[in-house]
Amino acid sequence: MGIGIAIAMVPALATCGSVPLRLDNLERVAAISYPTGAATALEYDGGSSPSAAAKGELTKITDESGVVTYGYDALGRMTTKTVVTNSKMFVVTYTWGNTGSAMDKVTAVTYPGGSRANYSYDAQGYLNAITVNPVNTNGVGVNTG
Repeated sequence: MGIGIAIAMVPALATCGSVPLRLDNLERVAAISYPTGAATALEYDGGSSPSAAAKGELTKITDESGVVTYGYDALGRMTTKTVVTNSKMFVVTYTWGNTGSAMDKVTAVTYPGGSRANYSYDAQGYLNAITVNPVNTNGVGVNTG
């Protein structure tokens, strides 16, 4: 019996140093139990609400500090990262290029405060510029990103 078979037995347990890990049926880390008593749970594929876009992807991490969820588009590209901690929610949004040299590359990241980093690419697809649009702090107008 090889190590891989022993790890796959129910309950699936492995260790990383002295930290026990619980693996799911596909041998992905599903839970981490720390010596301090703290624990981290990981969900894949959308967890209890499966999503074709999230198939095979990490979709949720829960620990004592809060919850992080990841959203994906139909092509499996991460589009949102949401962090909930201390009853506060922070969302980071990723925009992906769908044409030309930006195809399948991040073209913008919008941060929780509303600021936005824009990424542009040259004809060969190499990153050639990053511009940042700060949030409009005077309270007048709309942040056009």
